[in-house]
Amino acid sequence: MAVASTPAGLERHREREAPLAAALDDTLSHLDNRTLASTAEVLRGLALLYDRL
Repeated sequence: MAVASTPAGLERHREREAPLAAALDDTLSHLDNRTLASTAEVLRGLALLYDRL
């Protein structure tokens, strides 16, 4: 699905995205790709389990 955004909406999105991206980088930058992939797999599994409950 494609959606359109107003210029103001796009600016607000960018304002909110920047601190989130920086926080993720600060929190996860010490992890290598293999560790991140394994962790993501576990989190996906937990989300599926939660969805079934």
